Amino acid sequence: MPDPTAPPTTRVRLASVEDFDAVARLEHLDDPAAYRRSIAQHRYFLLERDGRITGLARLDFFWEAVPYLGYIFIEPAARGRGDSRRLLDAVIERARSAGQPRLFSSSEADEPQPQAWHRHVGFRDAGRIEQLNDYDGSDEVFFVLDL
Repeated sequence: MPDPTAPPTTRVRLASVEDFDAVARLEHLDDPAAYRRSIAQHRYFLLERDGRITGLARLDFFWEAVPYLGYIFIEPAARGRGDSRRLLDAVIERARSAGQPRLFSSSEADEPQPQAWHRHVGFRDAGRIEQLNDYDGSDEVFFVLDL
């Protein structure tokens, strides 16, 4: 039986095909094949706390070469423990090991909390594309982090 007084164990790891359901639970894409491709390409990083997956990050690439933090999510009940930073650090390490000098990311223009998070962890503003999002015509704010 686990010791209830022991500190929680936290680790970040790459997703495997066995993690498909957890990835689908934390990121709500309409295309299951997209999850499978990204898992197979080692683009999902999972955060486990005491053996339960509570967060994930997805590393995408513009033009197959420029690293882009496509998604990061921590379950609401698990927030405030530095776990998004742990996931981001894993993504940064992967980009650095590939010789990349920068990591890009973005947020919808009407999302102040994600924008504040990007700035808090060291991203700087890199521009805005108006009406980028087809589903509602909203603008997208882009960020860059020097590695």
